[in-house]
Parts: sequence; C-alpha cells; structure tokens
Amino acid sequence: MFSSDFAKFIGIILVVFGHSLRGLMNADMPMDKSLWSSIDKGIYLFHMPLFFFLSGLFLTANVKIDGLRTTISKNAVALIAPMVIWSYIQFGVQFFASAYTNGTVTLSEWATAPFPPKDQFWFLGVLFAGVVLITPILKSSRHHLWLKIILGAFLVSSLFFTTDNIQLWMKESQYTSLIGNFYLHIPFLLLGCLFSSNKISKIKVPAAFSVLSIAAIIYLYVSLDFSYAAYRFILSALCVLFVYKLCESIAGQMEKYATSVLKICVFIGMNSLIIYLSHLIFTGGIRMVLGKIGIDSIGIHLTAAVIMGIICPLFMVPIGAWAGKKWPLLGKMVFPVRLNRRQFKKS
Repeated sequence: MFSSDFAKFIGIILVVFGHSLRGLMNADMPMDKSLWSSIDKGIYLFHMPLFFFLSGLFLTANVKIDGLRTTISKNAVALIAPMVIWSYIQFGVQFFASAYTNGTVTLSEWATAPFPPKDQFWFLGVLFAGVVLITPILKSSRHHLWLKIILGAFLVSSLFFTTDNIQLWMKESQYTSLIGNFYLHIPFLLLGCLFSSNKISKIKVPAAFSVLSIAAIIYLYVSLDFSYAAYRFILSALCVLFVYKLCESIAGQMEKYATSVLKICVFIGMNSLIIYLSHLIFTGGIRMVLGKIGIDSIGIHLTAAVIMGIICPLFMVPIGAWAGKKWPLLGKMVFPVRLNRRQFKKS
C-alpha cells in the first residue's frame, strides 16, 4: 500500500545526498575523490530512473480515469507550473547570493531561468514531455505492444552510443542536456507503464535477494567499464526493479512492526516534490554557513545538507495545505504538497 511513497522517500534522500555531494566536489572540498566519485556513480545509476519508473506505474491508470486531455493538463499544473515558479525562486536566491556560492547567476540568467529548465528542474520538463508523448499511446487498446516496441527501439539504439559520448554531447548546451536526459530516462517511464502498480506487486522477490542484487549491480557498474549505453540501461533497469521490490518488502514489515516510523518515511515520500523543488536553496545555504565558520569535514557537510535539505522544505507543507484550501490551483502550482494520512487509519 505504501510502497511507492516509501520508494520516493528513499529516492529523495539519495537526490539530496547526491546533489550535496556534487556541490562539495565542485567546491573542491577535501575528500577521497576516488571513494566519493564511486559513491556518486552508484547513486546516479538508479535514483533518477527510479522516479521516472514510479511516475510510469500510475500513468496508465490515470489516463483511464481522467482521459487524454485531463491527464496532460493535470501534469502541466503538477510539473510545468512548479518548474517555472521554483526556477525563478531558486535562481533569484542564487543571484543575490552569488558572492557566497560555487558559481554566479547573472540577471539575464535569472530572467530566463525556466527556459530551458536547468539544474534539478530538467526532471520536471523531461517527465512532462514524456507524459505528453506517451499518454496518447496509453489510450490505444494495444498500448502494451507499442510500449514494448518503443522501449525496444531505445534499447537497440543505445547499442550504438557510449555513455561517455552521450554525456559529452549533453555538455554542449542546455538543450542537448535536456535531449540527452530525455533519451537516458524516458525508457524508465515506459518501463513503469508496462509494469503498472498492480503487475509489479504480483512479482515476489525476497528482500535478501533484492539487497544482494542491488549491491552486485552497483559493484559491477562502478568497478567495470560498461562503455555502451545499453549496458547502463540494463543495469539501471534491474537496479530500479530490485530497489522498488526492496522498498515494498521494507514498507510491508514496517506497517506491521514500526507504523510510526513508516508514517514519517511515507510523509517525506508524499512530499518529495516540494523537497525536490527547493532543497538546493537549503543545502547551498548550509554549505555556505559551514564554510564561513571553517568546517571542511565532508561527513559534517553531507549530514547537515541532507537534514536541512529534507526538513526545511517540509515546513512548507502546512503553508501549502492552507493555500490549497483557499486557492486550490495556485496551491498546487506553488506548494505541491500532500497531507492525506487516511491510509494509516485502522478500519
């Protein structure tokens, strides 16, 4: 029942951790570069593919309930509007704090912040583009066949590219970065649509096997040179599936024996979007403060960044809930939060 929100909890923790780590690496924080680069590589193998996969799990059902136009319009409100608003907020903060952060933001960059989406906001733009393209297919009675064909086409095409070549091409411009991220991540949205929430719950995988599989996949990816993009896609897909099944197992056990802890995890997962939108403001702020007082321990920086990056955005949940009651549409666009805990009430 709580698998997807618990998976979002794990995913958003890794997002905040990964972005904080990269911020510290870009700031030349003293660290064991080899170790932390390997950790970074392992995290980025699956944490963003996981979010695309989770989005795909419920897309088919949403299309059946809401229809084509309503599904697309709802996703525009849920994805594009927050992307635009929070791009201006984040780049505005960075503009005024440029003297204290890793880089500088000019006035023109602030004015054009959402176009195209930059930094973490690429995810929202790419996900919306994927929804727009895939939703019409889901209306077809043979959508499973079409999804498999498209997914197969992505996989076959990835045999002709190396991951390094794609990443180098993505650095050429903001637009090539978006196209590259679309190419690397939309297959996981397709994969989520193919499995759907009902189908994947029927697949039984022991938790211990999931743990061992995840560890083996990440070890292989970090240790060996999988140059072709197809290898990365296959390893990412397997890792995402095992991570989801592990989250399913853990959430099931916590529902029985640790309901209070599960409530906290699910609450964070439910509000992963507001965390995703705003966390860089808080992690950048705490990095700046710690740097000013002379703390250069990567352990302290990462711990503080993850705590601030997760907890501070959650203070916007009651604000968002209040705004959602008074101005429903505006509340969804500015503060996309969730407070519904009815699932935890015993019948």
